[in-house]
Amino acid sequence: MLSKKQIRIMLAIPVTLALLVSLLLHAPVSMMSSRLAVMLPQEIRDQGVMFGGTLLDGQLQMQQQSRPLYLAWQLRLNDLWRLAYGADIQLAGPVALKATWLNRLTGWTVSVSEVSTQAGDARWLQPELVLPSWHSAGMTFARDDNGNWSAADGELQSDGGAFRINLQGQIQEMQLPAATLRWRVVNNSLVGELRQREDGGALAAITLTADQRIQWQIRERLLRLKPGYLGQNDLDLVVLTVSEPLLPPGA
Repeated sequence: MLSKKQIRIMLAIPVTLALLVSLLLHAPVSMMSSRLAVMLPQEIRDQGVMFGGTLLDGQLQMQQQSRPLYLAWQLRLNDLWRLAYGADIQLAGPVALKATWLNRLTGWTVSVSEVSTQAGDARWLQPELVLPSWHSAGMTFARDDNGNWSAADGELQSDGGAFRINLQGQIQEMQLPAATLRWRVVNNSLVGELRQREDGGALAAITLTADQRIQWQIRERLLRLKPGYLGQNDLDLVVLTVSEPLLPPGA
């Protein structure tokens, strides 16, 4: 039979653990700033990073290529009973969105809403990249812990504008028409299909594979938008395919 002292110790252990967890979650995020900052690209760290709030409900202000970028998060503790954890996220800057991220034992899911991007320089995605503005009411993506993409739904829409991309040294530059980038999963890879909004004609495809590679497929219809291009191929013919690591070495 347990003594009164042993019973008190056993009752005190969960209370103490709960108190420690509460203190950690409500600790100022600035106390962890040095450890959190190393998770950011060096370019952002060099321009200065400011932390605010707590680990449970915090904010991060930084600069991305001299443009303000704001990130706020709130941890989703109510998902712990399902053996999952996640956060509600808000991002403002070159990309603005609201998102709910949830991580389970089998993989993660993210649902984003109110997405919008600014037109112009998009080197934060890829060197020399220029994009028109994009927007979406909502998209959902899911990926298994083995790297396979398991679900994708939703689309990005653009009213068109200047588009420039460097594919292994080849600069493709043109005026993109009003277009839709629709997401789906094919053979465990995430595929985005870019089509003209007017007639649904395929322009290009972007594929993110389970082994962290990105593949671009450019169709004749897209190259016909380049000034001075005189190709005579079928409009749906894939005339250029480029595959490269999604992240640079050492990233």
